[in-house]
Amino acid sequence: MMMRFIRPIQHVLAIFSKQKSFLSNPVIASPLLNRLGLHVFRVVAARGIYKLRLLVLAPLVDVEDRRFFARQGYLVKRDFLSQAELESLRSEVAALEARIHETVEGDTRNQRVFVDATGMTRLPTLRDMLVAGSRTAVIRYTNSKNRLPLVFIENLLRGALPGNAQDPQSTPHRDTFHPTIKAWLFIDDVTSESGPFTYVPGSHRLTARRLRWEYARSLVARNLSDGHSEDGSFRATEEDIVTLGSSDPVRFAVPANTLVVADTSGIHWRGGASARTRRRAIWIQSRDNPFSPTLTPFPQKTRRVTEYFVKRHLTRFDASLGGGDGERVFTGRLSGG
Repeated sequence: MMMRFIRPIQHVLAIFSKQKSFLSNPVIASPLLNRLGLHVFRVVAARGIYKLRLLVLAPLVDVEDRRFFARQGYLVKRDFLSQAELESLRSEVAALEARIHETVEGDTRNQRVFVDATGMTRLPTLRDMLVAGSRTAVIRYTNSKNRLPLVFIENLLRGALPGNAQDPQSTPHRDTFHPTIKAWLFIDDVTSESGPFTYVPGSHRLTARRLRWEYARSLVARNLSDGHSEDGSFRATEEDIVTLGSSDPVRFAVPANTLVVADTSGIHWRGGASARTRRRAIWIQSRDNPFSPTLTPFPQKTRRVTEYFVKRHLTRFDASLGGGDGERVFTGRLSGG
């Protein structure tokens, strides 16, 4: 009985959270409220608060990077580590035995290892890189929280399961309604054949066309059935790519030791792979509450608190898997194929 009264309040309060699903929240999915502009209000408010945080953190990066990121939605930093550091990091990743979360999406196997403070002790090169303020400034700035987001080791195996359905990440989409940051420090070369990350420059910007697109999608999202749009991760058409971007899509076929940072509220996708390939990266993701205006005065301490709750979530998630739904958890080393 109590929940009958509490749940509607929770649904309303979720408007000011990162919740994006049009399936699980009837307020966010409300045709009337979205026709009145609820979804567009969330998009605009979240972007405005994000930009305010960026203003405070502007001294972290140079003006050229700030302008390029604001205009294009991504940054690229080549030769991020010294060659000796890169070789050391490769060796540490290859020798690491850890708990691996594997997801199968179409013909793609994606293996990830969550790296917390304890895990850093077994990856000293990565630890030293993340502790160095000058190295991480671009991530702390684009994240807009002055702290490092969650860190994983990613092992992406393309064409690993031939004959399976298409990888859903290869469909153009935007992750959610608010700015979100993903970064990859590639420790293997990314070739055109391995299906590089692809991004539509400028598609993150809230132009009139983008707002009209968000508004139109919000009116029909709960009735869509592509498996993602109804959950708030809107898929984009070829026409959308032309309309929402400022130039042609960029394919990040980059050499090892390149850092790519992107605001994945812009249109992006995992490029198609023409062969059985493998690439490894340090994968960094941020998806905080977009409506919080606060920064992080003690980035290391707050990161450890975040890691604690993420580990608890992963533990519960692991226990619920049961080996189904194309996901599994095991302890070992990252697979080579």
